[in-house]
Amino acid sequence: YSSAQADNDGALGAEIHLEGPERLETPFDLSRCEAWLVAAGAGSTMISEDAGGYLCERVFRAGLEVPLAPALFLHVPPLEVMGVERQGAVVLGFLERLTAELSQ
Repeated sequence: YSSAQADNDGALGAEIHLEGPERLETPFDLSRCEAWLVAAGAGSTMISEDAGGYLCERVFRAGLEVPLAPALFLHVPPLEVMGVERQGAVVLGFLERLTAELSQ
């Protein structure tokens, strides 16, 4: 976990271990998700096994632990790299493809 920012208890991302008794993974086809993001205007994308820090890791793990509710974690670039309007358009385009896929 790459976050150098400490959480409320003073623990750094690398010090937090969220592994449970089993490895949890998203059920989504990440290559397909990547293609949807690119089609929505994301430019470059990257699949990672690191949600990026203590808060993101905890939120993603909590989502993965919910029975019958598939979880996916998506980071958007900083505003200096991609403005909020473009971020919104990319995320909306991605969600439209994802929900269309889920409703089939």
